[in-house]
Amino acid sequence: NADAAIAHDFSTLDVVARDDNGEIIQNGLKLHEFCSPLQAKAAAIYRLFKLLLRKKKRDQLIVEGDAKTCI
Repeated sequence: NADAAIAHDFSTLDVVARDDNGEIIQNGLKLHEFCSPLQAKAAAIYRLFKLLLRKKKRDQLIVEGDAKTCI
């Protein structure tokens, strides 16, 4: 799951990756530059993929989020 929040002068990106048993395998919160909500959500999804690729978790990925345009 990837999500973002927008503040007055910055954004935050929050990602949680779970395996097929629901166990968390990677998570993280990161401050990000101020941007539109759509850009922030896209950045969160991108961050999620980067984190999973570093852990060599490339088998099957299902991305969940509430930004249909990004998904």
